[in-house]
Amino acid sequence: MKFWHRHPYKEECLTNSFLEPRLGHNPLRTLVGEARAWAGEYYNERHVVGMFRDPRRRLWSAYNYFKHTNGMSKEARANMLENTPSVKEYAAYPGIGGCQVKMLLGRRCNENVRLTEAKLEKAKLNLRTRFQFVGLTEEWNDSVCLFYAMFGSHPNPVAFQNVRPSNQVSGEYVQERALQELSPEDDPWDYAL
Repeated sequence: MKFWHRHPYKEECLTNSFLEPRLGHNPLRTLVGEARAWAGEYYNERHVVGMFRDPRRRLWSAYNYFKHTNGMSKEARANMLENTPSVKEYAAYPGIGGCQVKMLLGRRCNENVRLTEAKLEKAKLNLRTRFQFVGLTEEWNDSVCLFYAMFGSHPNPVAFQNVRPSNQVSGEYVQERALQELSPEDDPWDYAL
């Protein structure tokens, strides 16, 4: 992220390939008003690239990253922390599931949004129509290679580095055990995506 602070991306990097850097958990948004005017001729809702994750691994990662709750109120988070000693209970807590679907709808990952079949279909439509590229985090290296092949360039070696290695473990859970405990029923919305 420091690169973007040192180098004004609008002047140096804004081309027809992307609008702005968006790192981490950022919901899919549509620019309107002033933001759209700022982007001018470069604005295109299809200039989106995303990396998606197996829902079980996403839940495991969120659980082990201090029980991640992006978009949850402080009160709901405090209650969740008291009542989710296992990854299975964390996955069942209101607002935790359906993160990828919610983000494709422009909502935050852990907002307590009532998901429906219609919302799922809208998320699928956004995935099909707004993204120029979709990769899989479990197939990171292949996804990076495919991205560069599709857009006519060669990958920089830094694209293959794990710049956010996990070293957080809650309790006695390890990834394999959590993955064995979780199933499609634990996050049916993201599995359906």
